[in-house]
Amino acid sequence: MDFAKTRFVPEEYYDLIPMRRKPIKGDILYSLVGSYGIPVIVNTEYKFCFQRHIGLIRPSKVVDTKYIFYFLKSDFAFRQATDAATGTAQLTVSLQGLRSFKVPFPPLTEQKIIVSEIERRFSASDLIESILEINQGRADRLRQSILKRAFEGRLVPQDPGDEPASVLMERIRAERAKAAPKSSRKNNSSAKQMRLIQ
Repeated sequence: MDFAKTRFVPEEYYDLIPMRRKPIKGDILYSLVGSYGIPVIVNTEYKFCFQRHIGLIRPSKVVDTKYIFYFLKSDFAFRQATDAATGTAQLTVSLQGLRSFKVPFPPLTEQKIIVSEIERRFSASDLIESILEINQGRADRLRQSILKRAFEGRLVPQDPGDEPASVLMERIRAERAKAAPKSSRKNNSSAKQMRLIQ
């Protein structure tokens, strides 16, 4: 949770909010409008309130918070949110739609095992991603090194009989210089013909 860009309300206003609508540590906030379907675990005891476009989920003692959190992040839950969403310009999941979600409900001990396994696999996935990023950087540097060596003539053994690149470039420039007057004469001739036609 990020409180960097927040607005403030008077404490009297906060005190009038029913307890069931005040987030507490361990609750889950769930976006309902526009970019719907995004869950966030409340991991702070900081007092705050939120706008009505967010749903507050308070897991009971027989439900693991992280289990519900990972469920809400799943495609299975997002499809249910999409099916429940209404509106055209901006899709909205109503609280009634959120309450209608079908949630697999194993015993609490099994929920904790599932959460542990998810996080173990996420850790492995993060490690693989880090390795791929490192290797991508190495691959980019290797490509640049190959290109540098290629254009410096150090990629393959050089034939002493080959002319240096500087001589080749000079020859190309000379050939272009010879060809330039011909093309300009042709352009002048074309221009004269056009004037005669007009």
